[in-house]
Amino acid sequence: MTEITTYKFYQEPGHNLIAVPADRFGWVALYSDGTALEQYGSDGWYHQFKEIQQDRLIGFQVVDFSGDVKPITIHWASGRKLIHFLRNTWYNKGTPEEVFIRLVCFGYETPTDKVMMVIMPDGSLRMLDDLNKLEIKT
Repeated sequence: MTEITTYKFYQEPGHNLIAVPADRFGWVALYSDGTALEQYGSDGWYHQFKEIQQDRLIGFQVVDFSGDVKPITIHWASGRKLIHFLRNTWYNKGTPEEVFIRLVCFGYETPTDKVMMVIMPDGSLRMLDDLNKLEIKT
């Protein structure tokens, strides 16, 4: 990622140009022809998850732009459906102990199986099959 701090994208093709700030984590879709699609492109464009051409994937990488967490790569196999989302959660909302937590969730599912990885606020990685099983201590 370059020193760009705000990225642009069209909410609908050619309409509603939106600016988004860079986040700590981003993804990179690695393609079989040696190219890649970066969520935060070096050209200043923000790419949406729906732009990933899953039929061309050989890998999917989550990158920490602060450098605290090494890139995490899923080596791809055909027949998988890619999963990626952020889960924002408030604990003790409205109290002096209020805590905001953003979890980076990614993985894949097949007709018979689901694998989820979650980057926790401290940078650790958890792997599970159901996000509802995740316990967070604040």
